[in-house]
Amino acid sequence: MGIPASSSLLQTSSLVSAMTLFSRVLGLLRDVCMAFLLGTGPAAEALVVAMRLPHLTRRLLHEGSLSLSLTATLAHIGYTPASGLINTPLMRALVHGLSLRLGACISVCIAAGILLAEPLTSLLAPGLSGEARLLAPDLLRICLPYALTAALAALGMALLHSSGYFFIPALAPILFNLCILAFALPSLFLPEHGAYMFAFGFLCGGFAQWLLQHLAIRHLLRVTTFPHVPSHNLWHSLKNLPLDVFGTALPQLAMLCAMVCASYFTQGSVAALYYAERLMELPVGLLGTALGMAALPTLSRLAAQERHEHFIAQTQQAVRLAFLLTLPAAAGLIVIAPQLITLLFGHGEFDITAIELATHALWGYAPGLPAYALLRILLAACHAQKKRKTVWHSTLYSLVCLVILYALCFVVLSHTYNKYLLALLSGCVSIALWIQCLLLWRTLKKIPCLQAERLCPSFKTIMQQLAGTLCTGLAAFACIYNITSPVISLVSAVFCGICMYAGTLFLLGNEDMRMLRTWLSSRQKHR
Repeated sequence: MGIPASSSLLQTSSLVSAMTLFSRVLGLLRDVCMAFLLGTGPAAEALVVAMRLPHLTRRLLHEGSLSLSLTATLAHIGYTPASGLINTPLMRALVHGLSLRLGACISVCIAAGILLAEPLTSLLAPGLSGEARLLAPDLLRICLPYALTAALAALGMALLHSSGYFFIPALAPILFNLCILAFALPSLFLPEHGAYMFAFGFLCGGFAQWLLQHLAIRHLLRVTTFPHVPSHNLWHSLKNLPLDVFGTALPQLAMLCAMVCASYFTQGSVAALYYAERLMELPVGLLGTALGMAALPTLSRLAAQERHEHFIAQTQQAVRLAFLLTLPAAAGLIVIAPQLITLLFGHGEFDITAIELATHALWGYAPGLPAYALLRILLAACHAQKKRKTVWHSTLYSLVCLVILYALCFVVLSHTYNKYLLALLSGCVSIALWIQCLLLWRTLKKIPCLQAERLCPSFKTIMQQLAGTLCTGLAAFACIYNITSPVISLVSAVFCGICMYAGTLFLLGNEDMRMLRTWLSSRQKHR
């Protein structure tokens, strides 16, 4: 059965995806500069460890669980069934009160982290040694205050998303990356201070990101009076955040665990994991995050109105679009990984060993790309249905499975296949992501009124997309290994892979591809 096309969801997703694409391209340029200047040496290792905790905070709060949780909560509170309008004054009052309280809590944590930077670094990367171990605490002290701006920006993003504004939140990461690039330029002339310049750019970028959203809220959501929100209600809203943060933190926590384990490997393993993560996050940010962010406000309001048929239709559309688009992306990344990493990062201080390590890490992460994208949408649906406890349990079970897999890797394979342990570490992350996707789908399936079994594409559709994915991989492989020019081979592999995937699905009569084509045709007519 076909799924109804929702122009609002697709249009919003396309806007967020376009802005995210620009942001990811700038982020990739930032990482190329970092690889050129620092490679995978001690300064790069120390910088990656120092950025890990603030980067984790950003993923959890700004792009992840805090935004998901508050967007769902604000949409439920702000929706007025009689008028169908968002209660903007109430929502602004709630966000203002939460900002003061959340900011105070995070400031205390940041102060403690700055004072305890050395033991905190040892906890994040216990296997780090030499120059990297000496440099990491100083860089961590510079990067940690970014967590405060990330939390405040997440509150602003939740308010803007709940009010139907997606452009400014999507623009904020662009400003963030531009700030880091601006600070990276002096590193070309002062390479010995490159790690410090990147750290200061990270901090200033966070402040600029928060300031942009703060000014946008004041301009777009002008209100004359604020309703009073009792303090106990604000603290009650915050008490669920720890569970919400943990419940949606599996990708970040799994990658953090991988970094902890990689710190015991050969030098460069920690930085190699970072570069592989960045390459995987490019398609994830374009597809899964965009669909999850665009779908959440709509899903929250549909759930509040108990319009279950529309709720499942919107969720089904987002799931099937993510599955349709991420399968060929995963296959393509596996095939072109060595050439892609060589072309982007294989310059300056990034040597052959670093290329090999980053390739192995990307090979392990790529199979989890569809799960990473689907996870954003399933989390949005579960939050809209207020299934906080089951989301928390799914993360806990997945982490337990991850720890068991890591233990097996170290015990069974540490002496025989040491060269590929980095690929096994990132591969375990992919398995854990798929496990949580399955658990979240089962959670939605247990809600009788939703009929969540409709979320999954039919067996025929899945087989068609897998056939298209296989053709994509073969086409990319043929281009990579038959064209000598690295740039031309990569461009040809991407272009031929896309054409082969689309052509295969059209020939097989795939419903999801037909839906996407219908929507694109309607967009062209409206223009």
